[in-house]
Amino acid sequence: MFMAVVSIKQLFNLPHYHFLILPTGALVFILSIVMFENTVELFSFIRDDWSVFAPLFAFFFPLLFFLTDITKKIVGVKSDHL
Repeated sequence: MFMAVVSIKQLFNLPHYHFLILPTGALVFILSIVMFENTVELFSFIRDDWSVFAPLFAFFFPLLFFLTDITKKIVGVKSDHL
């Protein structure tokens, strides 16, 4: 959740991220309640559908971020850290 808040801060070029913590936490909480009606539905999603999305989060996105970082180092672009 921290990375989501910091990403939103950087995306909209906001000076601070602290005021985004509560709304983002509330959104995550509400989605956790609304997304699945019961645990059987959750386990069905994990068994049937998550295998399609898991490679994105486990392989593709980290590889994309790594290649972006390597490219920035080669080009010499400085990034704005927290």
